[in-house]
Amino acid sequence: MDLVNPLSVDNSQEWIRNIKPCCLFFEGGSLLIQFKRFFKYRALPYFQIFLINRARVKLPIIAITTGAALIGSPWLPFIISLLARTSAKVTWLDQSQAIIATLVGLCLIVWGVYLANKHMVRIEQNATEKTKAIIKQYSINSSEKNEISKNPKRISYVVLDQRKKDFESEIEWIKRSLLKQKGVIKDVNYILERWDEPTLHYEGIAHIPFVFLLGYQLSDKRDIIFSEWNENTRKWVSLPQSVDEYPPLLLHKSLEVDANQASDISICVSLTEEIYPEQLKGLKVYGKPMYHLKLRKCMRHAIVCKEQLADYTAEFRSLLDDIKSEHREVKTIHIFISAQTSLVHSFGGTLTRNDPEVRIYNFNRERTIKYPWGLKIQETSDSENINMQIFTQSEEEHIQTEKK
Repeated sequence: MDLVNPLSVDNSQEWIRNIKPCCLFFEGGSLLIQFKRFFKYRALPYFQIFLINRARVKLPIIAITTGAALIGSPWLPFIISLLARTSAKVTWLDQSQAIIATLVGLCLIVWGVYLANKHMVRIEQNATEKTKAIIKQYSINSSEKNEISKNPKRISYVVLDQRKKDFESEIEWIKRSLLKQKGVIKDVNYILERWDEPTLHYEGIAHIPFVFLLGYQLSDKRDIIFSEWNENTRKWVSLPQSVDEYPPLLLHKSLEVDANQASDISICVSLTEEIYPEQLKGLKVYGKPMYHLKLRKCMRHAIVCKEQLADYTAEFRSLLDDIKSEHREVKTIHIFISAQTSLVHSFGGTLTRNDPEVRIYNFNRERTIKYPWGLKIQETSDSENINMQIFTQSEEEHIQTEKK
């Protein structure tokens, strides 16, 4: 059974009209949105770093304060007389002195700002601890894991809150989350172009399709440092570079006789929990050729270091290349993952434009169809194409088919 688009042709145009104001907000077309982005991710971090380094930029500070004093002092008597409503005899010499002092003051301020910026850029580029930009993505309620620092120093948070609201239908929630994710991509790009070149970090506890899609959409950005939740310290901790050992990722194949002619192929990745073939019932890809990357024994917190993450990611990319080589007729690759968000994000980042269409699915053990919805992986989510990006499966239709 094939997946069906959740919006019919009849009402899709009406939904686009209703969602259009929301889309304008997330596309960052408003001057207000651009100003907020500038203040939050450029001006405020700049001021914070300036305060941290103020002891090392004394000369620029002296120049700025002196310039401000020169601008203000000549005009002070005139302002006092104006407020006191008294007449003051202003000579041409007084005016000339005030103008000259103002011009000199402005020059000192501009020179001080330039010098301060030059010093701060050099200090940040040579700093042992770089500033951080942390992406916090969550669509699951967890006040502890979703918490951000109340007084962050040298950190800019980009929060992607994709939690479902009580009044939302599943389809409305997915659409809103995708449009919000598009706005966050713009924020991340804006931060990475900043003068202090912050390192990019990721902390996530979200649904698999959202994480995988974000990995693809950020794949051409600079390297991401992943953190995992430590149950002992109750904190997000960056993965170490390596450990003594970690389990290998094993590949199992379930192919048909005419697998070379298959247009749909599935890839299952089991680290946290085992994914079983029967859990794909109700989907178009059920019973079709399947490749399964898994651990010998699935476990929670299976990813323990960067080296392991890189190895598993390379194996996944190699599998995609092998599938394209061995199955020349493949049109769509369906992906099912049970793993930590760091691995899901990394897998999404391996996709290229030359790959076949990729769909990533969400697991729900409470449903009759265990993977009731999925996303088509594409570069951006716009109101014009979002209808074609989301796929759902009707449980009622599946039950009727099972009875037959």
